Amino acid sequence: MSGTVHVDGYTPGSHKYPSVSLSLADTRADGHHVRIRFISLSAAGPHTYYPWHAFYNGSGAAMGWLTSARSAATTAGFAVQAAVYEKNRQIRYCTGYKWY
Repeated sequence: MSGTVHVDGYTPGSHKYPSVSLSLADTRADGHHVRIRFISLSAAGPHTYYPWHAFYNGSGAAMGWLTSARSAATTAGFAVQAAVYEKNRQIRYCTGYKWY
């Protein structure tokens, strides 16, 4: 699996992510599906985990999602999490972070 996030229009310290672009690719022919989600990181409180986006098209396929997000806490950065699932059971995941 391979996942990326790109955030446009974000001002460090803000509560808003005006434009969030997620992309996800399934890179293994293992019979499992992949998922991706956006996370806003707070320096002083709990992080905000947004819902998973699932992708079932199989190995070699990719998909993207455009969205926006808002966090109740002042944001100190963001993260993207990509995972491999079997039905609703998470098999493995990886997380990429960007702090401000």
